[in-house]
Amino acid sequence: MSESITDIKAIPGISTEEAEAIQRVTEFFPFRVTSHYLSLVDWNDPHDPLKRVVVPDEGELKSDGNLDPSREKNFYVLPGMQHKYPDTALLLVSHQCAGYCRYCFRKRLFLRRSTGEHPPDINNCLEYIRNHPEVRNVLLTGGDPLTLPSERLMKIIRKIARLPRIEAVRIGTRMLSWDPARVIADRFLLQGLNELTGAQVYVMTHFTHSRELCGEALEAIRLLKRCGVSICNQTPIIRGVNDSADALQDLFNALVAAGVSPYYIFQVRPTVGNSIYSVPPLEAYMIFREAQSRCSGLAARARYVISHYAGKLHVCGLTDEHLVMVYHRAAFPGDRGRTILVKRSIANNSIAFFRTNHPG
Repeated sequence: MSESITDIKAIPGISTEEAEAIQRVTEFFPFRVTSHYLSLVDWNDPHDPLKRVVVPDEGELKSDGNLDPSREKNFYVLPGMQHKYPDTALLLVSHQCAGYCRYCFRKRLFLRRSTGEHPPDINNCLEYIRNHPEVRNVLLTGGDPLTLPSERLMKIIRKIARLPRIEAVRIGTRMLSWDPARVIADRFLLQGLNELTGAQVYVMTHFTHSRELCGEALEAIRLLKRCGVSICNQTPIIRGVNDSADALQDLFNALVAAGVSPYYIFQVRPTVGNSIYSVPPLEAYMIFREAQSRCSGLAARARYVISHYAGKLHVCGLTDEHLVMVYHRAAFPGDRGRTILVKRSIANNSIAFFRTNHPG
């Protein structure tokens, strides 16, 4: 498996001057990347999109944003377990990732100071799900569930998949791009998924750019699909990474060629340090719409979504004056199916959008 790198100065291809300039960022927001991912970076290109994903930027030290922009703390029902939408329970089974995306919306979990959030007691969570018949699917996230030992992860998956009424177990992971060998070499995990009975397993991948879908990643995808796992992809639209119609088109087409369903394109959430990676909603929607117009129906299935404390807002239209959004998922019953109109002037400024748009 791939080596984990946490020292900026150990990165091949980064100058001493650059390392010194961004060392201060790591005093606030940790740095971690895998040797596999670094091997995909084109170090001859100072604006390489994959370098942008992992190498800290001094702009992260801006004071705008907050550490919990989606107010996840309001939706905890047990330690490590959130219940925001009626039919979905979310378990933060790990507070570790193989690498840290610079634009992460849960970077609070990786800070040196404790946030008071802890991994779940699985037995307590199972009891909660049994007592809430409206829950039909469970999302394992974190952190990254695939940082757990496979024996522990499969034990969790088996227990959840066998619960009455549970139709799907989702595993949110970046591992297929960070370190696909983690999947390829793990016979225990693959055999366990292949023999699993009960709910359907979905792996929710996070490929941000078509170049991340390298040969090893494609092999990991193939092996998972052979086990009967369904695979969907979600990524934010990130400034300097995939913020062009060409980049998104290439990503959509590469995913479909690999048998992965494009699922969500997210707005970067206004977490502390994330503003330099954010594309204003109006610009992002226009990029997204142009990319989809160039793709087949299979590649154009993704939705552009803005996650908010009150739910997921599907950006679905544009008029001369407004950006049109509909609640795709709503935390509060009164918002289900509600349409929101945001003035274009506000939707073209990320900070203004999140400060003034409170649809909940």
